[in-house]
Amino acid sequence: MKIWSCLFSLFLLLLNFSSALSADQITTDPAADSQPCWSPANDYIAFVSNRSGNYDIWVIPVAGGEAIQITTDPAGEWSPAWSPDGSMLVFNSYRTGGGDIYTKPLAGGPATQVTTDPANEWMPVWSPDGSQIGFTSERSGNYDIWVIPASGGTATQITTDPASDRRLSWSPDGSQFAFQTDRGGDTDIWLIPSSGGVATPFTDHAADEHSPAWSPDGSLIAFRSTRSGNPDIWIKPLVGGDAIQATTELSTEAMPTWSPSGTKIAYHSDLSGNSDIWVADFNISGTIDDVVRAGLRGNYPNPFNPSTTIVFELRESSEVMLQLFDVKGQLVNTLASSFMSPGSYQKIWDGTNLSGREVASGVYFVQLRTGDLLQTRKISLIK
Repeated sequence: MKIWSCLFSLFLLLLNFSSALSADQITTDPAADSQPCWSPANDYIAFVSNRSGNYDIWVIPVAGGEAIQITTDPAGEWSPAWSPDGSMLVFNSYRTGGGDIYTKPLAGGPATQVTTDPANEWMPVWSPDGSQIGFTSERSGNYDIWVIPASGGTATQITTDPASDRRLSWSPDGSQFAFQTDRGGDTDIWLIPSSGGVATPFTDHAADEHSPAWSPDGSLIAFRSTRSGNPDIWIKPLVGGDAIQATTELSTEAMPTWSPSGTKIAYHSDLSGNSDIWVADFNISGTIDDVVRAGLRGNYPNPFNPSTTIVFELRESSEVMLQLFDVKGQLVNTLASSFMSPGSYQKIWDGTNLSGREVASGVYFVQLRTGDLLQTRKISLIK
């Protein structure tokens, strides 16, 4: 269908762009710093460090400065992740003897135990709306993806495959999980609805692929891969196109996390001879940032009813076509078809077709075509 074949033009452009052209070392302590997670407010990066003599959760200002220790329990604490409002951190801890999920306010105060099952539970992430926490657990006798209310309660099992499913990343719209699994023999990144259902492969490569991370606009997934022969950060579009290599050093890079703007990626690397937190900058002309920032910036709300506002940006004057398609690739509506100057634009779709009739609930695709850029995003209408 035309909508799908056209997507390849954008991603072929991506393949010709250079990757991360510069990287800054954020932590320089001789301790091992790893597992970064960027705060929603773009002010801190949380990470794990043994600089206190024990593995604890720390945060460091994005702009640089002194790191701040968040947890001080003698048990090991790992895998920090921010609440959507940036006020809390969730992590896994061994303070009860087994691995459990805890939350703790950034401003201080005691940690709250969220899971109490005797099984080990790791690698938590908050849902985009803050109501749930997803995590990896072996309470079924196997590594699977589970979710639990953020305040605690009854957990729900999402994956049930006998393979090892773990380290999930929640999509920005809350509809999907990306996770790493060895279902295909090699470790790859797969996708599954966040409510459960059929999982599908996102990467299918002989190399090991780990630690997926959704971009803030949901159009890209970063992950660690050995497909170059070395553990590096790679980025792959959600729809169509091949992965591109973002880091190329002969060191180990892992655990990517996006900045809220989607223009930078933090990760841990042993490039300095020690495990530290680094940030790669993608806002240089001709890099990924040009494709992500100049184009569709998202829509709000999503899901929506009865209308949603679609935001896009132009780097230069161009003929612009903004259209809606259904899942069959059929044209639903045209929101813009004119010559436009550089700038930021908003268009409202009220859930109607070209004839002005209301369309049914479901998934639709908004497509922006401008010059040599073609970009598509999935949106959901719920009635």
